[in-house]
Amino acid sequence: MKNKAQLQNDFANTCPLLLKDEQLENPYLVIMEFFSKQTLGQYRRAIDTWFQSALHEDLKHPEPESLIYFHQQIQTLLQASYLIAHGNLKLQLNQAQTTPELHPFHQLAEASDPHSRADHSYAQPYWLNLTGRENPIAFLKATLSLENLKEIRLGLQQWLEDGLITHSCLADTEAVYSFALYQQLQQLLEACHLLLFPQPNLMLS
Repeated sequence: MKNKAQLQNDFANTCPLLLKDEQLENPYLVIMEFFSKQTLGQYRRAIDTWFQSALHEDLKHPEPESLIYFHQQIQTLLQASYLIAHGNLKLQLNQAQTTPELHPFHQLAEASDPHSRADHSYAQPYWLNLTGRENPIAFLKATLSLENLKEIRLGLQQWLEDGLITHSCLADTEAVYSFALYQQLQQLLEACHLLLFPQPNLMLS
């Protein structure tokens, strides 16, 4: 197994973004921060909006600055996920790091807002198979090889351009950057969420 420095160097070869020192020491901080901002269901909707704007030549993303920020969030999430998966790191919380303020599946069901209840139904892990749900680290390790990371990053860059530039769309690019990448992103979001909120007894619907 590669040591932490080797893993960080490997990823640096595919991604120019660098995590802070404390995030490199504990990559789970990235995932905790990510899911403290929005729910899994809300991130799913963000992926949908991005994908639709990239698919259609004349339908561009309604909030360009938000899209650029979201693109950076996903890149950072990929880096943290890579370090967790290939370092086989387990979630460890100290007294200053707790998860109640985050958005696990069951908290959404308690919300009174109709949109939040819709998010709850949209936040169920249905892209991952049962094996991936029970062992998200193994799924991430198999998915986030260095070669696949390069392809994901290229695809995300293509999505960003097609989501922002008029008369540019995914129809003009390779199929691997279309629905295949959409599916991978949905699975990666689920796996990262399950790192914080394991669901060992989930059954396939």
